[in-house]
Amino acid sequence: MSKLLGNLKSVSSLLNNDNSDTEIWLDVNLIDPDPEQPRKYFDEQELQNLSASMTYINKKTGKQRGNKQAIIVRPNPENAGRYIIVMGERRWKAAVLGNMEKIRARIDSSYTDRDEIEDDQMIENIQSASLQPREIALWIGKKLKEGKKKGELAATLGKSNSYITQYSALLTLPGAISELFEKNKCNDVTLLNDLSALHKKYPDDVDNWIENETDVNRNSFKLFKEFLDTKQDEVESKGLTPEEKLTSEHKDDKENKPNKKFKPVLIVEYKGESAKLILDKEPEWSGLGWIKLINDDSEEFEVELKNVKLISINDN
Repeated sequence: MSKLLGNLKSVSSLLNNDNSDTEIWLDVNLIDPDPEQPRKYFDEQELQNLSASMTYINKKTGKQRGNKQAIIVRPNPENAGRYIIVMGERRWKAAVLGNMEKIRARIDSSYTDRDEIEDDQMIENIQSASLQPREIALWIGKKLKEGKKKGELAATLGKSNSYITQYSALLTLPGAISELFEKNKCNDVTLLNDLSALHKKYPDDVDNWIENETDVNRNSFKLFKEFLDTKQDEVESKGLTPEEKLTSEHKDDKENKPNKKFKPVLIVEYKGESAKLILDKEPEWSGLGWIKLINDDSEEFEVELKNVKLISINDN
């Protein structure tokens, strides 16, 4: 009997006390996880690390470290002799992974109310920051469907009303943002809600960006939002629709292209006569320039530029 129950301080106190603080080493095979537990995701590498720590043998004492903090279980109402985990499923999983036969546990038979159990499980997981945003959102969504108010949930979790609003919004994310969240590619709650707000203004742009962006993070989002806002400001400043803006930009590009046929001709005055300043002929030294008189059949000749006065620039 003692081998089955483990190291009990008092068997009678365990059986008769509905809220016993007695800790025992309980057979891991007598324990079942709670199917309604809010936490669904357990990191495999973290479980491996925890299992290695729990099964470590102290070289001096020869004792296994085990788990120093007891998990909390409640009697299984549908299966006498078995227990359901209230808190500590991660430690139990690590113990099973490490082939441990027993785990330190505290049996609390006072846990009979489903809401109380779920609330305590949620609070423990949130305080240990072990829940994924999706798990929190699903729990909040479930409670809201059951008729709970956001204020009630906020008080239960010790969070603000805006916290509840933020997470409940994750269940109705639009377009590609929903897929991004569902596939666990982005768990930044603030970023997801910012993307959702931007999606209302630029649905197609946001969906396309998410589908083509390899790393959706706050920095890349900031640059993308600035790009969209700048484009929108330009559209609004001209009072044009996006389609009209594209047409206008095409027209502006065409009008602003330099005329390849334009060849500037500098007309100067030299000693009272008009002349052309020759630009493609190199002078003998600095300060000189080549000119050709307009009303004269003479050849081009060099003059000191200080004696030349610019009159106009014409098209050849």
